[in-house]
Amino acid sequence: MRLGSIKRFGIVLLLFLLLMSLGFITYKLFFDKDAKDDIFEGDVFPEPVMDPNEDFHFQDADAIYKNDIDGSVVDVYVTVLPPDSNKYSVYSELLAYKFDYNTRVKKPIAKAFFQLGDENGPKSDFLQGFDETANAVIMPRGHSSSRSPHKSYKIKLIDKESLWGAQTTLNLNYHPGDKTRVRNKLSYDLYEGLDNIPSCRTQFVRLHIKDLSEGDKKSSDVPFKSLGLFTHVEQLNRRYLTSHGLDSDGNLYKAHGFAFYRYPEVLKLATDPSYNEEKFEERLAIHGSKDHKNLLAMLDALNDVSMDIDDVIDKYFDRDNYLTWMASNIIIGNQDTVGQNFLIYSPKSSDKFYFIPWDCDGAWGWVFADMTEEQLNNFENIRYADWQFGIQNLWATKLNNRFLRKNKNVEALDKKLDELMQYYSPERIREQLKKYYPAVSNDLSKYKTLENLSMSTAEFAHIYNMLPNIPQINYDIYINSKARPMPFYQNPAEVKDGKVLLSWGQSYDLQNDPIHYELTVAKTPDMMNPIISKTGLTENSFVVELPFGHYYMKVVAVDSNGNRMNAFDKVVDENRIKHFGVRAIDVK
Repeated sequence: MRLGSIKRFGIVLLLFLLLMSLGFITYKLFFDKDAKDDIFEGDVFPEPVMDPNEDFHFQDADAIYKNDIDGSVVDVYVTVLPPDSNKYSVYSELLAYKFDYNTRVKKPIAKAFFQLGDENGPKSDFLQGFDETANAVIMPRGHSSSRSPHKSYKIKLIDKESLWGAQTTLNLNYHPGDKTRVRNKLSYDLYEGLDNIPSCRTQFVRLHIKDLSEGDKKSSDVPFKSLGLFTHVEQLNRRYLTSHGLDSDGNLYKAHGFAFYRYPEVLKLATDPSYNEEKFEERLAIHGSKDHKNLLAMLDALNDVSMDIDDVIDKYFDRDNYLTWMASNIIIGNQDTVGQNFLIYSPKSSDKFYFIPWDCDGAWGWVFADMTEEQLNNFENIRYADWQFGIQNLWATKLNNRFLRKNKNVEALDKKLDELMQYYSPERIREQLKKYYPAVSNDLSKYKTLENLSMSTAEFAHIYNMLPNIPQINYDIYINSKARPMPFYQNPAEVKDGKVLLSWGQSYDLQNDPIHYELTVAKTPDMMNPIISKTGLTENSFVVELPFGHYYMKVVAVDSNGNRMNAFDKVVDENRIKHFGVRAIDVK
């Protein structure tokens, strides 16, 4: 045998023996119980025991906002490029998109070339490239806002270049229903100064679009079209968690029709054979870890009525964060937070969940900007039900419903409201509005913008100047609302032994005033010409005689002081008129 062959054989034999030794050690360490006991006998290092006296509260990374200039405007230029596969769409398809809760059609996405610039045009020194080279994708964003002809957009940078502090996703909101143009930005800029709750970075943006997606067009022949003033809001995802000093491996969920019930048919562990992520995200969009153990444990405890709600809160929520979230929504009047427009975050190191606010463009007096003083005092509004004003607006979720049944928790919410009212002062709000006014007034000096928003400059000035007084109006509404009974749901009609049983949920009164019910049944949802009209009912059901057919029922809770409250239910008729507190019933 030659010397070279002997050396190679020796090397192979040595490697074989080393692998055998490694395998034997691995077996002893991980599979042989007796060997493990021998190796680890002696002192054992247990996991640390958390300090029960530690007063830990949620804190945002304040330094992340230090470079913000609240009234500044950034010009964004987007060239929409032709699709190169079936995955991508043309710009006209983005404009035609409308979100539908029933069909949930996938959003169209277009390839794009993204640039920053100024009012005179894009700058060539940012994200170098050519109009023919995509460095981003653009798509419509929002649910209800997608039905507007004036779209909001999401832009994702493909090459992950840094933008406004390592942000690679732009959420550009046009806010077609916000005639002040600042409600979302004002909300987040003020959240920056609050303890126990995080905010998001925001930026005014003038968006310019060039459409090259259809036809054989040369870039030089197509000018950019200015779409007006948008507000960028930071994307809530793992990058957000990292930037704000939070745990990027933690849980982060965005609510969609999520009222803190268990929803066992869709909310499951990812290891469950029947787990369906698409169905899961119809309730909670997953923006962080896909380990749902902590979420399901929290929901199990919350929906177990044998557990004291304060024990559940102390284990699974941060009380100051929760109270701050509720109180701030009441003060700014952000009604649309019952099952959406918020996120919940939980770090890996804790069982607790923390609220993060989202989408505040319906706040700051949007719901009663056109109401008379009499309508405001009587909780009358064509857009919203009476229960959507004040403390009743919190009642529809399992979490709030259980928490607010304890007087001490209502008192804690009152205390938090009084504390935050000092922060949301007219002077502080007016200072913010001064910063925004140059950008907003410049945008509203154009007839096209006024036409898009269906308003006059005088109407803008009236609403804009009203904003500093909104917190006091909402605070007064809350205080007055506590005297009223709580809303409830009405049940489908049940036919038994030729009779019809009409039933409804139990109302609740914070002052423990006695409650009775008024029942009306009619053939039309306006409840005109009632077939049945009963008052003074003390039970939660009533038996009637009705021929087979289609009817409408309306139950009103009335306390001993004459304060009234409709049910949660609503019927929208063929003329799109909303009939609050009314439920359609079928007798068959």
